[in-house]
Amino acid sequence: MGWVASSSYAELIRRISRDAHDKETKIFVAMNRFRIARGFEAGFEQLWRERDSYLSEVPGFQSFALLKGAEADDHVLYASHTIWESRAAFEAWTTSEHFRKAHAQRSAPKGTYLGHPDLELFEASCSGRTSAGGGRQPGPTSPKRSALPAMMRRFPT
Repeated sequence: MGWVASSSYAELIRRISRDAHDKETKIFVAMNRFRIARGFEAGFEQLWRERDSYLSEVPGFQSFALLKGAEADDHVLYASHTIWESRAAFEAWTTSEHFRKAHAQRSAPKGTYLGHPDLELFEASCSGRTSAGGGRQPGPTSPKRSALPAMMRRFPT
């Protein structure tokens, strides 16, 4: 699966959040945060666009996006963001041949990364939308509201 543009990604998050609410299932999110040195951004993004992730072949995988975040004087923040049907599905992928093949590909030039990536793992603890009084309302997330579940619980890595 390739790199996902932010506009279509927001719709994907809304659909997954709605599906998770409707089916009463939980989603699991794995993010690697990267600090990319100034001047290396285009090459870093190109690596992600062109690499074979093999994720579409992995049971439990739902979606991927490379997110570009805040800019500092010396770096730009990126996060690789994957959504899984469960923590078990994510953990199975990390020990799979697909994982080994995806991570054995061409790497970024020296100087691209400012330190090691930070892995963050989350499980949705609430989905759907809330009313002004804080009560939960059934149904899909409103397009004008945040597409992410209202509350997420961080798991230690």
